[in-house]
Amino acid sequence: MAFVKNPVAGVLAANIIEDTNANATAQANVLSGATTLYLVRIDNSANSSETVYLKLYDATSATVGTTRPAGIFACPASSTRQYSVPDGITFSSGITYAVVKTAGLQGSSNPSATVKVYLATA
Repeated sequence: MAFVKNPVAGVLAANIIEDTNANATAQANVLSGATTLYLVRIDNSANSSETVYLKLYDATSATVGTTRPAGIFACPASSTRQYSVPDGITFSSGITYAVVKTAGLQGSSNPSATVKVYLATA
């Protein structure tokens, strides 16, 4: 995975997490400590035949397929989805995430092609 944390000055978010190759390996503790998530963007345009699922964990680490996610966001094949959360989702421990191709808690398989993920937090 290749993720970048970019501090942002402004009203929308304090940080934008950008991962240009998200997969089923948990990206652990990309933001440590308490934070609030306001925006999720998933670019699944490279996968022509499978929906992908972004699993977000309120934890400093997670075992994908075993640890219960705080939230799961879907993105259909060949598309990009953006989810806005005006009141935010509060994470008390930190944010860990993974992208899989099977829905639900048990999903732990890598997507077939590149998936990009963007998270805006404050």
